[in-house]
Amino acid sequence: MNHPLFYQSGSIDGIYAHFRDGRPIEGEIFKPTGRKDQVAKLKGSYHVNWESCENNGRYWMQVIV
Repeated sequence: MNHPLFYQSGSIDGIYAHFRDGRPIEGEIFKPTGRKDQVAKLKGSYHVNWESCENNGRYWMQVIV
């Protein structure tokens, strides 16, 4: 991700709270676009820890089983 607006500004509601406000990813996660009736149900709790990469980009990788 090489666009600071994704992880620094904008809405902190819904799915964006996990990427911009440090809230854990857990429970039911609803799609923010398209068919909004689709949901992912997670059993664990996960935190977004952005890592730096080339050209001021950032990435986050998480294994979810």
